[in-house]
Amino acid sequence: MSNATTLTVHVYAKANFNGQPEFFVSLFTGLSADNFGPLVASAPFLFTLPPNFGSASLEIAELESMSEKALATYQRSRAEINERLEKLKGSLHYEVAA
Repeated sequence: MSNATTLTVHVYAKANFNGQPEFFVSLFTGLSADNFGPLVASAPFLFTLPPNFGSASLEIAELESMSEKALATYQRSRAEINERLEKLKGSLHYEVAA
């Protein structure tokens, strides 16, 4: 299996506030000319992936990131629930008849 990969890159140009050109490189065509300027060039870009490259490592990294975000969201939610519980429990007053 060859690790050589070719992607087409697209270059957009737009004048900055000083009137100097700024260039934006993207893998996508059809970007907003208002934001990035007109498409001025497209060219193939050939690169070689490392021999041990595999998509599984990318998926693992993405899943680990998703797991960390989910845990952080859960922890925030649980802290909010516990805070609400403590406020409600603190507002309860029981009087015991003698």
